Amino acid sequence: MASNKEYKWDYNDPDILEPHTDAKLRIIQKYTERYVDTLNTTPRQDVLRLTIVDGFCGGGIYKTPDTGEIAFGSPIIAREAVEKAEKTINLNRIKPFVVDADYFYIDKKSEAINCLNKVLKDKGFDDDKTKVYQSSFDERVDEIIEFIQKKGRAHRSLFILDQYAYKDVSIVTINKILRELKNSEIVCTINVESFSKYMTDKDDQSRNTLSRYNLPDPFKGKTIEQIKSLGKVESNLFIQSAWVQNLVQEASVPFYRPFFIRSGSGYGNYLLLHFSKHYRASDVMTQIHWAEHDNFINFLGPGLDMFNCLVHESKEQFKGHLFDNNNIKESTRVMTEQIPEIIYQNDHGLTLETFFATTCNFTPAHWGMYQEVIFKLFQEKELEIITSSGGTRQVANTIKTTDIIRPPSNYPIRFL
Repeated sequence: MASNKEYKWDYNDPDILEPHTDAKLRIIQKYTERYVDTLNTTPRQDVLRLTIVDGFCGGGIYKTPDTGEIAFGSPIIAREAVEKAEKTINLNRIKPFVVDADYFYIDKKSEAINCLNKVLKDKGFDDDKTKVYQSSFDERVDEIIEFIQKKGRAHRSLFILDQYAYKDVSIVTINKILRELKNSEIVCTINVESFSKYMTDKDDQSRNTLSRYNLPDPFKGKTIEQIKSLGKVESNLFIQSAWVQNLVQEASVPFYRPFFIRSGSGYGNYLLLHFSKHYRASDVMTQIHWAEHDNFINFLGPGLDMFNCLVHESKEQFKGHLFDNNNIKESTRVMTEQIPEIIYQNDHGLTLETFFATTCNFTPAHWGMYQEVIFKLFQEKELEIITSSGGTRQVANTIKTTDIIRPPSNYPIRFL
């Protein structure tokens, strides 16, 4: 994982690890571990075929700012996370579980690749499962897609795309990966501060650039000067609400998570986007956002309609939502009001799988929060929870996606 900062890639004298890069690396580590564990679906499964692609890998080595100790980048972080997850799974298995993982590392800078090759050799990762290329990511993506397709029918793959500039990975490329690899996932970062700093109305330069990448009007008719005049918090809010919606629409992404990485008490400058084809993968990333709450901020609203955030708070009050206890309370409060309104429009009810899959893109909430709110509404007789065998639930965390939630028999009284 590289950075929008121009790191120097010197094996003998690594650059200092920046806080936002450290936060991104922790997310990659935790998500990769959870990713492997989640795909260990049955004790009968003994092999997981997986490909991890680091499209802007950098040199793979840093120094910590406090002690000067060596810290490794995403090429090492991701591989060690896979090996750790594999060992953890095997602690409780009789039949051994093996992750058959291949790794692709791509960077167009020769100094990054030279440095990374030394790091991989030191770690013993310079084997036939590792492929390192000095090139742009787009130059290699077709070759990598073909490799993954030949590896097996599942196409299990995780793409880490921490590009140097917002235009280094196009929507066309993201769409291609998701379209041609049926179980692909993408973790993509965008330096919003850099984007905001250099975008301009002059000669339609920024709009023309975005049009070439299939983002013709992410600004919803606003001029760039109008966006910049909003202020830092408000412009981040605008980008995360308007721009993200345009981006995922053009990429045809089934499930996505858009949140800002922050360091310390400041506002986030890096937008982290997770693209996937399954709600479970999206939920795993959401849970990690909450677990790493000190490193994330959400410039969208609470509840099940986060893109409509401007209705919740005035411009003067809005400072962004942190992933903390206060935001949990606010999100669950709003969800308690919104969920019955949706369920009461479906007389025969919905499976929780359908309900979650059709709403999770529009909320900062994770599955556990859904369980708590839905069980509370059940206890208050606002809705019914019916299991596949016709019973009811007694504890919130036993609620399953196969359960049906529906209005209670006397639900018309609610509207009198």
